[in-house]
Amino acid sequence: MAKKSKAKKAKASASPKKAKAPAKAKPKVTIRNPFQKPSFKKVNSDVCFVLCDGTPLYSLIDLVDAFDTMNDDVFNYHVNAEKNDFANWIKDIIGEVSLAEKLLKEKRKEHHQLVILKHLLTEIKKEL
Repeated sequence: MAKKSKAKKAKASASPKKAKAPAKAKPKVTIRNPFQKPSFKKVNSDVCFVLCDGTPLYSLIDLVDAFDTMNDDVFNYHVNAEKNDFANWIKDIIGEVSLAEKLLKEKRKEHHQLVILKHLLTEIKKEL
């Protein structure tokens, strides 16, 4: 009897096992953080924008906030018929050329603020 059980075991182990279906690879989900984009990053103090009244700005968000309390004389010092310091800083330091080009067309503080806010919102929407 002992021989039969060994034979059954041998037969059982010799039978092919059912092959498992290969595990489906889970798709990689990349969560992007729009706040890592140049539009949202803060710059170092050596390249920050310093308003003519001495206020330092380290990011586009700082600039947008500054427009709320910025004196018209300060704005007009930086944006006038000869120059647009904000557009230059955004192009050369922040690296947002298309935003800078849009700002060159604007001469009012409220329009600058609106154009920058729309740009920031667009950057966030791209990642959703």
